[in-house]
Amino acid sequence: MGHLYQGRYKAILVEKDSPWTTLKGYLGVSWRKPWVNYDEVLAQTGGSSRKYREFLQDGISQGYATPWEKLKGQVVLANDEFVAKLSKSLGRRGSLREQPSAKAIEKLTAEQVLRTVSRYLKIKPEELTRRRTPFRDYRAMAMELMYQYSRMTQREIGQRLGKLDYSAVSRERKRFRERSQGEHSLEESMEEIGRILSQR
Repeated sequence: MGHLYQGRYKAILVEKDSPWTTLKGYLGVSWRKPWVNYDEVLAQTGGSSRKYREFLQDGISQGYATPWEKLKGQVVLANDEFVAKLSKSLGRRGSLREQPSAKAIEKLTAEQVLRTVSRYLKIKPEELTRRRTPFRDYRAMAMELMYQYSRMTQREIGQRLGKLDYSAVSRERKRFRERSQGEHSLEESMEEIGRILSQR
């Protein structure tokens, strides 16, 4: 069992050449489906397939802003002032430990996360913050936990961990998630550290 928006619950897999794939229709008239309103989306980027293609290429090469980077504790999309009010309001209703959704919006510092990870894995915190480290999987685990529990953007995480580019952080997090699916020790460590952090 997982949270509603955990893993595959928030997405579906689409076969590469599925008839439901509509992206090609934005890039060329010959691929368009009769049940899709392409003009509405194309109008947002200048009205032509050529400009839409340029828009995609710019996003791929330069990166793009996403509202999910601002998600607090994976449950709230709001500014810090609203989150503080919400946390205070929920705190008045009882123990935050008994309210998982309330606990999720509490923010831990990067240092708290790094300290907890290094203690559990029995390595020095500096090993996680160096640009080059023999503990690549452990540093990627720290990245994932900082993203979840410190509500830091990937850019902020990269600056804290060896001044890495945000795209490098994204790649390392993705690589870690894929590796942990096949390596039970990584998955178990991640879950146990997550439990420790949730009790803070």
